Amino acid sequence: MRWTASLDAPIDGVVRLMLYEVEGAAWLFLYDRVEDAPSLRAERCADTGAARAAALARFGVARAAWTWIPDPRVGDRDDLIAPRRAAAEGCGG
Repeated sequence: MRWTASLDAPIDGVVRLMLYEVEGAAWLFLYDRVEDAPSLRAERCADTGAARAAALARFGVARAAWTWIPDPRVGDRDDLIAPRRAAAEGCGG
């Protein structure tokens, strides 16, 4: 499952977060813009609870601030809201 939340004011250049729950972990994506764009960075957390706790502690994002968004399709980028295929990496040439 995925959720997104916008900050009331930028903190360390971050204005929006996305939480993505996957089997065995949760990813907290950090963004420098509100519109859908690639993330600045991603942080791996033990689970959704740990990711939400980190978002609350570092950015003041309360549980009620998160909005559910659909999961990406297979092959789409995890850190974007709208479907967009991930570019192949390490193919050479």
